[in-house]
Amino acid sequence: MSLKLIESKKYVKNYWTSGDTQIEIIKSGDANVISGWDGKGWSIHKDNPDIDFIAPKSGALGWIDTFAIPAKSKNVDGAYKWMNFMLKP
Repeated sequence: MSLKLIESKKYVKNYWTSGDTQIEIIKSGDANVISGWDGKGWSIHKDNPDIDFIAPKSGALGWIDTFAIPAKSKNVDGAYKWMNFMLKP
């Protein structure tokens, strides 16, 4: 595996460490292709329709973030207030 990574290094311009860096790299033209999250991909495309976000035909990983209130929560009202705040558009 190490040898494959070393061989591939010549094809890698840089590595992004945050979603903002990811956007900067592609918008600046420093990279022609990036791998990243779909939310950032759609955001980039919205700002510049010439930049496309494409998921592989074979499929892609996904996940869902959720909020939950434990049955023995001591502050259910506060939990609902927090969730409502976080879910505002």
